[in-house]
Amino acid sequence: MNGFVSSTPMSGYDDFVRTVWDQFDNESPQFMINLWHTMPMDTTFDPMRIDPALMMSMGMDMSGQIAVSKLREATRDKLLAITQSFLHKARAIHEDGSSSSCSCESPGSTASHSNFVLLPPARVLECFLKSYTNSFERYYPTSARGVLDTNELIQNYNDKASSLLTLMMIAHGAMTIPSIEVRWLTGGFTEACRISLFDLIEKNIIMTGEPIVLHAALLFTVPVAWSGDKWQMDIAMGQRGMYLSMLRHSGILGVRPPTTPHINGNTSMNALWKDWLQQESRSR
Repeated sequence: MNGFVSSTPMSGYDDFVRTVWDQFDNESPQFMINLWHTMPMDTTFDPMRIDPALMMSMGMDMSGQIAVSKLREATRDKLLAITQSFLHKARAIHEDGSSSSCSCESPGSTASHSNFVLLPPARVLECFLKSYTNSFERYYPTSARGVLDTNELIQNYNDKASSLLTLMMIAHGAMTIPSIEVRWLTGGFTEACRISLFDLIEKNIIMTGEPIVLHAALLFTVPVAWSGDKWQMDIAMGQRGMYLSMLRHSGILGVRPPTTPHINGNTSMNALWKDWLQQESRSR
């Protein structure tokens, strides 16, 4: 674990950490980039600039769109709370790795304070998720019904696993936005999720077969492997074999006999609908 966790942080992570936690002693601990209200984003934001002729030559449906459900404030609040633990874990890991080279920090320094991070507003997170659907879901559809609903994801599944997947979706979508602050956000989220994802599957081996954990691992591997940053690419390729082994042992790739829903007195249409959605998600 130490070989993967306590290495040099990925590109953008250092800037993210400095922006989050470099506060003066007399300041209230808070996050960071106070620019979200000025970012040129709206409901029609689309960062993709792909030649339509290229998409047609690849046989892709240009009219296909993945709908993104509106992010509820309760979902954002829960995601914010869980994100704190991910970022503090990443910070502790990297501080432990650098403590041997520098132990001059005083007890009253800012590193000993209880700092926290604030997520961007819900509308900005929705734009990042729409960017993710345009850059990933359009080509590798994994959302049943053609709807990306992070509210349902975070409410109905394991808290840490669903939050990891949601943050990786946000980070993946933010990668396509030409802003240095968003680049910091992407680096911070991706590095924190990398550490917490590895920690999650190490402490609970059963989670290695969960589709949302495997999905989060895919969303970490693909963008990092194509990032152009040598350290990022090396770590992605180093962990790729582990994640592929998890996928093979999960049984998802095995042949599953088709199931026909049976309605009886104890089965409601809503239960059958949820069961179909789960099967559809697993098949993707």
